[in-house]
Amino acid sequence: MSELLALPEDRAYLYEATVDVRLTFIRKVYSLFLVSLLSSTGVTAAVMMLPEVADLAGRYSLVFLLLYIGLSWCSGWIAEQGPVVGAMLLSALSVVTGLVFGPTISFYAANVGIGVVYQALGLTSAIFGGLTVYVFVTKQDFSFLRGLLWMGMFAIVAFAVLGMFINFSFELRHALTLAGVLLFIGFILYDTSNIVHHYREDQAIVAAVAIYLDFVILFMKLLRLLSRRD
Repeated sequence: MSELLALPEDRAYLYEATVDVRLTFIRKVYSLFLVSLLSSTGVTAAVMMLPEVADLAGRYSLVFLLLYIGLSWCSGWIAEQGPVVGAMLLSALSVVTGLVFGPTISFYAANVGIGVVYQALGLTSAIFGGLTVYVFVTKQDFSFLRGLLWMGMFAIVAFAVLGMFINFSFELRHALTLAGVLLFIGFILYDTSNIVHHYREDQAIVAAVAIYLDFVILFMKLLRLLSRRD
């Protein structure tokens, strides 16, 4: 979900670099991505198992939600401010994500069953892994999806805001969740192809944040979709 910033004159795009540089970049991106996911998982587990952390997440839920939205939407710009700032961003985003979504995951686990949470996680991992392999093998550039994806994003945000004032039918809410799943499948293709074609070698944190957000939101959409299948 992170957007590319202007290319400085003294920096080369990754596709112009040597094979060793590209491989080092890719390893760094996916290492940061995995560390971030594990950190969020740890915070989520703490929310589910420790009453003190659950109380903190519930008491300041609005604050954490606003932090999550702000960090997500400004992630590309923040990460460009340097490696130290970028690392702080990724750490903060990982923790805040766990605090924001931990109570929701705990709710689904208690009311639908922990098995649904595992199913959603497994399905998200399979989709993410399959799409990643597809992009890296075919080297197809999905940057042409950019306009369509952001139109879809703004549409879903608009419906989410509208849903605060209008009680949508079950069918419409289900359709919007499915649309969100398809949207973030598109974002995974788009952001992964940016890793192959459009990022610079100094943008590993920007790339990691982008695919991290894609994975987390796709997981939450699938969790909601699977919890309503009956």
